[in-house]
Amino acid sequence: GPMAQDFWAAFKVGMDDKHIGTIDADGVAIAAIQGLNRKLEAKEKRLAAVEAQNADLRAELNLLKAAVRELQNNRK
Repeated sequence: GPMAQDFWAAFKVGMDDKHIGTIDADGVAIAAIQGLNRKLEAKEKRLAAVEAQNADLRAELNLLKAAVRELQNNRK
């Protein structure tokens, strides 16, 4: 587990660098979970935007393919 000195250096919580209080550790864990959740939500938002863009590009590609087929059929 974490060493008290490392915990103190990283988070500056508790009485000193010799002890890790359970409340301090729990608070840091909750803050870390919240931070990870924010990152996950941001990635999900970016993924949704990329998926929407991909759908738009696929639709445009299908229109272009249909136009090319139409041109090819008109040449015959």
